[in-house]
Amino acid sequence: KFFFENDLRFIKTKGISSLTKNLNKVTFHNKIGSQLDRIKNIEELSKKISYQIGVDSSKCLIASRICKTDLVTQVVSEFPELQGIIGGYYAAASGEVTAVSSSITSHYRPQGPADNLPVTPTAMVVALADKVDTLVGFFGIDAKPTGSKDPFALRRAALGVIRIIVDGKLNLPLVIVLQAAAKGYGFASFDPDLLPFIHDRLRGYLRDQKMRHDVVAAAL
Repeated sequence: KFFFENDLRFIKTKGISSLTKNLNKVTFHNKIGSQLDRIKNIEELSKKISYQIGVDSSKCLIASRICKTDLVTQVVSEFPELQGIIGGYYAAASGEVTAVSSSITSHYRPQGPADNLPVTPTAMVVALADKVDTLVGFFGIDAKPTGSKDPFALRRAALGVIRIIVDGKLNLPLVIVLQAAAKGYGFASFDPDLLPFIHDRLRGYLRDQKMRHDVVAAAL
């Protein structure tokens, strides 16, 4: 309660976006950059994805800009498991519309096979941008999963991308989005192992849906 009220007092006085600049002190990965660097990438990806699937980009861009801001709040510093959730509350308290605050709340979803999808098109865009940026960034610095080791939860991120596109019934050319993410990092292209990696997750996902093995193999 103490941390929450301190955060709210600051946000209601100066606005949630005034905290965003502090993300330059939060390292995402020393070879990739800070969370502030990522925000710029996520914004650009949100613009690209929203255009591809026909969603109004204005709310997507606002949500992208502040989706990680709660990482520098007192509440999340003490309770990291509340990231995203508390950000939605703070965005609402800062006067953002429901489409923006709910996107921040759910942009980490789905966090597993049984987790719910982001519920609105705006939230889906931001969630996809976040996950694609993560995948392209870590593959680009050769921090790929090996065997059972997946310290950056890249398998979960890939499955999240698949579930949002497939279960959300989105018509999205993924290669265009991956290439846009690579450009954001200054890579000539996304890592050639990334698409096969996503295909492997898709194969497992479709098999879990009880789809026939030969149908899955033919489609891929």
